[in-house]
Amino acid sequence: MLMLMLMLMLMFMLMFMPYSCSASLLLGPCSLLLTFCSLLFAPCFAEIKKNPSLMKRLPKNELSPNNGCVIDTKWKLGPLGYHPSAAGKVEVEPSTEIIRLPELVIYDHIGFSGAYARTNLSFYYIGDFWNDRISCLIVVSGIWRFYRDEYYKGPSWDLGPGYYESFFTEKGPDDVVSSFQAIALT
Repeated sequence: MLMLMLMLMLMFMLMFMPYSCSASLLLGPCSLLLTFCSLLFAPCFAEIKKNPSLMKRLPKNELSPNNGCVIDTKWKLGPLGYHPSAAGKVEVEPSTEIIRLPELVIYDHIGFSGAYARTNLSFYYIGDFWNDRISCLIVVSGIWRFYRDEYYKGPSWDLGPGYYESFFTEKGPDDVVSSFQAIALT
């Protein structure tokens, strides 16, 4: 709040100060304000240098390679596929057909609560946070296959669009998924 007031005061001074004023009149208040701000924020920057954990980190529930996830870069489903880069791609005729990208929301607690992640990608491995932790999910679109083991191995279960409040209680065990992939469009 104090910072906002100081910024507003500076803007007011700059807007209403006559152009004929000498630079020394403007320099005095500005240098005072800059000195005050540097003294105000210097402890914050020093604390961040001492404790890097204060810097923003990627949330642990993010489905990202930075969190140990392995994205299926060979994924292809109808006209859709994974492309690591748009450079050098051939031009494709626009489709007149409406295509919905497969989409999925996973939760770590039953009843759509706790940590969640939304994705359109298929994963060979869903990372250390999500491994054996998915308790419920929403299949927004597409048909998805969930595997007990990484790299699409082990027993699997297919689920289409819908809300699955208690994941796998009827089709199999809870909290055992290590990988999943979209297998069909809806």
